[in-house]
Order: sequence, then C-alpha cells, then structure tokens
Amino acid sequence: MVFCFAGSLCAFAFQFFLPLLIMDETRIQSGVSFGNSQWMNRFYHRRTVPDASFTAVVRPNLDTLYSSAWLDLKESAVVITVPKVPSDRFYIFQALTMWTNVFYTFGTRENGGDAGSYLIYFNDADAKAAVNVTGAMKSPSRYVWLLGRTEILNGEDLQRIHSIQDEYHIFSASAYNTGGNANAVLPEPLPTESDVDFLDSITAEEFYTRAAQVMSEGNLPEPANDLQTNRNLQSLGIQPGKALVWSGLTTSQRMTLQNSLTLGPVSFFIQAENIATVTNGWKALPNNIGNFGTDYLSRAAVAIGGLGANLPVDAVYWTADGLDGTQPMEIVFSSQHPAPPVNAFWSITIYDEQGRLVANDFDRYRLSSNTGLTSCSDGTLKILLQRNAPEVEEQRSNWLPTPSTKYAVTLRMYWPSATIVNGEYKAPVIVKQTNSFCSGSRLRRLVLV
Repeated sequence: MVFCFAGSLCAFAFQFFLPLLIMDETRIQSGVSFGNSQWMNRFYHRRTVPDASFTAVVRPNLDTLYSSAWLDLKESAVVITVPKVPSDRFYIFQALTMWTNVFYTFGTRENGGDAGSYLIYFNDADAKAAVNVTGAMKSPSRYVWLLGRTEILNGEDLQRIHSIQDEYHIFSASAYNTGGNANAVLPEPLPTESDVDFLDSITAEEFYTRAAQVMSEGNLPEPANDLQTNRNLQSLGIQPGKALVWSGLTTSQRMTLQNSLTLGPVSFFIQAENIATVTNGWKALPNNIGNFGTDYLSRAAVAIGGLGANLPVDAVYWTADGLDGTQPMEIVFSSQHPAPPVNAFWSITIYDEQGRLVANDFDRYRLSSNTGLTSCSDGTLKILLQRNAPEVEEQRSNWLPTPSTKYAVTLRMYWPSATIVNGEYKAPVIVKQTNSFCSGSRLRRLVLV
C-alpha cells in the first residue's frame, strides 16, 4: 500500500503547488466570465451587497464592496490611482502574487484616506516607468491579483460607494505619464456554466505541467531562497522557469507526482484541520496570512478556504461554528471581554453550516460597530442571536436572526489593533441568553467608529 505522509515528497508537491494552480484557475475563469477579451489590467467593481440568494462564494462579505483586477505586468507597469476617501470610511487595496502572498497594500491604514497613485511593476527596467507617484512596488510575479474593499456605511445609498469606486483607475505607465486615459472598467461578468472544482478532473500530468507552464511565464516559486524546496523540486524533476516534459521524468518521479494528486489531498486536509487555534470557541487562522514564508501548509489551506485573505494588520476574521439555532444565544462584550479594539470597524455575520446566508423576514444578516448598536449604561454590549425578534424594541438593534438548524458566526475586525493581531485580545464565549438585557443598567445608543 502506498502512503503520502506529511513531510514526504508526495505531500510536499501537492501542498506547494496547490495555491499556484488555484490562483491560475481563478485568473482563467475571470477571463472566461468577461469573454476573454482584453480583460487584464482593468477593474471590475462589485455594485451590490449579497443576500440569501447569493451562492457564488461561501461566507460572503457584507461589510464592503469589492473592486478587483487581474494584472499582467509583462509588457508594461501599471499605475493605480485612488481618490481622497473620507476618514470615516475604511478601504484597502492588496496586491497578491500567484503564490497568494500579499506584496503591496495601500488604503486608509497607509495614506489616511488621501488621494494617491501607486506604481506596480515586474520588470526592473520599469522601476521608474512613472513619475510623481505616491508609491511604487516591484511584483515578484508577472500576474497579480489586485483586490480592493471599500466599507459600506450604515444605511447609506450604495451610489455613494459607487462614486468612489468610479474614481479607482488603472493606467498603463505610459498613459499615466502622458495624461492619457485610464483603462476601461469591465462590464458585468457573464454567468458561469459550472461550479465544478477543476481539481476533481485534472490528472497529475495536467496539474504539474500546468504548474511548470505558469512558473515559466514569470511566476517563480516563493520564497526563492528555500534550499529544501529547491532540493525537493530537483528530486521531482521540476525546474522552475522551464516546461515540464512528463515523458522525460523517471518512473519514480511520475509515480510520486501521481500519488501526490490522489493521496496528497488526504494528508493535506488532515493537517489543515489543525492550523487554526481555538480560543473561547472562536477559530483563528495563523497570523502569517499573506506573508506565508515557508509555511506551505497554511498557504495551501488559506488558498482552499479563504483565497484573497487580507494581511492580519488590515483585517482579521474569527469564526465560531456548531451553534444551535433552537437555543437563544448571546455575545456579551464587557469590561472583562471588551468589544474588539479596532481602528476601523468590526462586524458579526451569521451563516449556515455550508457558509451560506440564511433567508429571514427582516433581510438582516449582519451587525457591526457602525450600525447603531444599543449598549447598557455600564458599557456592556450584548449581541442577541435568536430566531425571533426581541419583544423589547430597543433590543432589536442588537439582534441577528438565526436559522432553526446549526449555524456559524464570523467576527470580522478591520484595521485591528496589535492585541488582536498578536492574539492577546480574546473575544467572549458565545453563551445561552440570560433573562436580563442590561442587569439593571439603562440602555443607551452606542456609536462606534
């Protein structure tokens, strides 16, 4: 019997290349959805907020509207320009390599909401391709996924965010220098025909020859100086930057790569279950997200379950799952367990066990620190998780409808303090509701920014 133990070449090959293949498939499918016609280096802006009918991704984000673009930097560097954004609205852009590392960010945390222009280049000759820019960064890979998030303020007309999105622009470096036009924004994508996972049907030969092809296009392994990885690749017969000729591999190399695709996922998913830490019932991923180094297990796990995740300094997500929808529950922020210390805002969203939003009569799926929560005069803040609306009107601002079945809660914290990033801060345990909302204290409207 053949096994694919953790630490073996077999397990390494699958974990190491999985993020690259997922990113490439995401890039290619993006092209398909836009008709494969000049879709690179152009923004697409998400204009609506997901509701319970949305099934495109699990655990959809209801806090922000997305602006994204796939960049190809082979022929030209690009300049991204952003407008002045009011300080009460958080936004963040991150640039990811094909290996899912975040190599550049700009937004509220970096510029305080000031207007700016940011050069991203791949070729060293383009390092000074644009003049008078706010910042510049070399990309380790030719292809880049640029992903932006702009905060939705409480109760606002989404046209206000659309007007901000409309001022996010991508220029070729030459167009920027000469006062030329920005690249046109992409239209709404075409509906996709299938959501079948490409990994279900791909062969080992297809998987690894494709990985070699993507690397040869200018997306070399990260980090480049990992000696053990370089030895592993040599043992597998894979030379970064060169095409892989399957028939040129030895029988042993082909068998190892074949086993990696059939048996590697078993080893991977067993290990991946243990990368999260659990504190007070909240699961947290490692704080090296987006800057994985040689932690290939976490890199692959995040690519599978949270592709495009932020650096922890920009956003941290924790999840508590397995909650019973028939039992009224509550999250109590108090002096012992204060509300998340953030520089922007935090939110709480409910999903079913499959990570989908659950329809309810109130069309309510999230609460956040900017939605006008009600606190007690002693500072206690309770979030009520229950099926039916509270009888007391003043408590309904703090209520999230739950399904009748098992569900999960995700706590998102934007521009978190160092105590969140380093794990010192601990959110309270989600507990069964008590009879008293404020234990004798009076209610007061809480406005957090």
